[in-house]
Amino acid sequence: MTNMQDTPLSDKAEHFAALSHPLRLQVIELLIDKPDGVPAGVIAEKLQVRQNTLSTHLAQLSRAKFINGLRRGREIIYSLDHSSMSDLQSTVGRMYRQTV
Repeated sequence: MTNMQDTPLSDKAEHFAALSHPLRLQVIELLIDKPDGVPAGVIAEKLQVRQNTLSTHLAQLSRAKFINGLRRGREIIYSLDHSSMSDLQSTVGRMYRQTV
């Protein structure tokens, strides 16, 4: 992923939009401590959400490059893209320092 510092504001806005739904934030929280990833079906079960609903949210997080999906047989294993999350953290830190 391109460093968020080098991306246009519209791209940054899309990244923030990907995090603007409670379910997507729950997915991020679920994946934080799972370096080997979690199958989509397990995510749906843990978050008590229908698979088709989850799929839409996973797709948005994937487009924003916050998560990666790896197909293993019939399953897709999702994991957090720590690099992208780190870039987001840096961007928010810079934005905060500019306002203080």
